[in-house]
Amino acid sequence: YSVAITHAHIAEVYFAEERYDRALDEWRSALTGYKAEQDTMGIAVSMEAMARAFEQAGRKDSAFVYFGYTADLMRALGSPQHAGMMRYQQSLLQENASDTTVLRMQQEALDLLSNAHDKLGRCIILEGLGRTQTRMGLFAEAERALREALTIAAKSGFKKNRAGLHAALSALFERMHQTD
Repeated sequence: YSVAITHAHIAEVYFAEERYDRALDEWRSALTGYKAEQDTMGIAVSMEAMARAFEQAGRKDSAFVYFGYTADLMRALGSPQHAGMMRYQQSLLQENASDTTVLRMQQEALDLLSNAHDKLGRCIILEGLGRTQTRMGLFAEAERALREALTIAAKSGFKKNRAGLHAALSALFERMHQTD
């Protein structure tokens, strides 16, 4: 167990240095140790970290798979908010997928978060959902999602999110030819 933790810490250093291949090697070693110890949380943390390293290294297919593993594991462990955020991260990697696929994944992420008290996560997912719906021409649905996210952001003091949501609403109204 201690060896797995040590590999994880070394991986974090390599990640910070943007040496992603070395970080991935260390995360793999950590993952092996966590599996041997049957440490489910260590496994989940390792897989999420590997997903982020794959993403930073430009290996989006691998990142997609590891975000999916993490989402499934966190769902099984009863952590819907973490599972929802991992599913949302997966949706962001779907550059060549149809908006319908992205929308389905983002809706699943939101559904996973439904009973959680993670206001920031809900705000982030709703914004992504609204932007996807805007691209798809689902304007009424997009406006509902974006306004719900804006309400959460305003009540919770998420200033950066508020700015992004105002930009998303502006893009929505522009697409609807309601520039006023």
